[in-house]
Amino acid sequence: MLPQFKLETVGDFSERRDVRHHAHTHTELVYILNGQCVSDNGGNNTLTAGAGMAYLIPPGAVHNQKGFCTTIFLGFTIPAEEEPDEMLLLDLRNDTLVRRWLEDLLQLYRNNRHGEVYALALAIYWHICDGIRQQQTILGFQQESLLNSAIIYIDNNYSKKITAGSIARSMHCSVATLNNCFRRYAGKSLMRYVYDFRLSIGKQLLSNDYLSIGEIAWRCGFSSLNYFVRAFHQRYGMTPGEMRKQQKKSGF
Repeated sequence: MLPQFKLETVGDFSERRDVRHHAHTHTELVYILNGQCVSDNGGNNTLTAGAGMAYLIPPGAVHNQKGFCTTIFLGFTIPAEEEPDEMLLLDLRNDTLVRRWLEDLLQLYRNNRHGEVYALALAIYWHICDGIRQQQTILGFQQESLLNSAIIYIDNNYSKKITAGSIARSMHCSVATLNNCFRRYAGKSLMRYVYDFRLSIGKQLLSNDYLSIGEIAWRCGFSSLNYFVRAFHQRYGMTPGEMRKQQKKSGF
């Protein structure tokens, strides 16, 4: 079933001036026909687009446009669950349909052929959304694979001195990419995962009476005994020694 769709505006822009920060009450698609421009949401999330790329901007999102370029834009209202969460940059350079359809849409709009304008606008929206869903599915598989590889690396190296940078280099990606994966799938940053993982290993090792607390701290990758004790107490509400005594009483 097609989503509820209402076309709000169609137009083009080709002037040697910047567009100041503004927002719309509808979703907006801004397609770059030629040139290059930069857009941001008030200072953050700066996105640079060239010919064949497009911004997909949700309702209420503050954005601007800097640089000389020619664009075709259309605004539309769709169900809230279909709206993007933030301004997206879409790479449509290999999509020959979108450019041709948008140019046809603009011509139809200028000729007041409103029924055809609506139908083509809906087709463009549906086509782009389908592409986004496919990209997100592929990206999801890639991120899950990256996450699993990073977790295996941490499992094999947690006792060593590792940093976010060293883990990212081993995964052949940026720290930002790896952090995004961990926040999305593990609910925490990369180094927070390492920190919590080391403490969980330390808790397990307490059941081995042959290991001192200091040796456990070293095996878990903590730089000092004091740091391990403080971190452990903060995480579990008791010191490693107190946890060991409790484990013995419980029969673990």
